[in-house]
Amino acid sequence: MKIKFNKKNVGSEGITVATASGGALLSRGVMSLIPVNKKSTLISGGIALASVLAVASIEGKGHGETALRGVFAGVAIDQVVSTLTEAIKPSITEVTEESSKKDKFVAAMFGLNGADESQPYIIPSEAWDGQNSKTTKKSDTAFSADKVASV
Repeated sequence: MKIKFNKKNVGSEGITVATASGGALLSRGVMSLIPVNKKSTLISGGIALASVLAVASIEGKGHGETALRGVFAGVAIDQVVSTLTEAIKPSITEVTEESSKKDKFVAAMFGLNGADESQPYIIPSEAWDGQNSKTTKKSDTAFSADKVASV
């Protein structure tokens, strides 16, 4: 393997990374529009496969083609990770303070490292109103763009 730095490669690969990141975010947005009862690993796998086929089908070496391949690659990557996570989730042990480093590592790889999305975030109240530093539940504090702008 030969490693050589040149400006052309940096620009082209920068486009690929940026558009692949955008494609992954686009993929998540699209998946959020699908009703929960219709979501499945089959749908995610199908979207991933279609995206890989799209990447393989785009010919040309211009910036537009590179960007389009990046978008579809990002969609494919996000869907593959989502599909793998759903398939592997049942076999991953729940992470606790006593879990081994290996178990914590594997769970974190698949986003299953104990973060409980159903719990409210604890945000320092001074972030909202500039007063003392007690903490409050997010659900107890009304959000206002004016309050954020004044911080």
